[in-house]
Amino acid sequence: MDKEKLFLHVLQIIDLATKRGAWNGNELQAVATIRQSIVDEINESKDAVEENLETITKDIEDKDD
Repeated sequence: MDKEKLFLHVLQIIDLATKRGAWNGNELQAVATIRQSIVDEINESKDAVEENLETITKDIEDKDD
């Protein structure tokens, strides 16, 4: 399993557990912090993929010229 899929699954688990009331009030801040870290990792991963795609596309276009 790649890193992005792992983070997506963990995010789903956190959201599902939250809906089911798995957290006590005093635990919510910690859960929210962890959830935000996972969202940030997913976004960074997407940004990296987009940057790589742009670089590859530019390299291909440059070779065609």
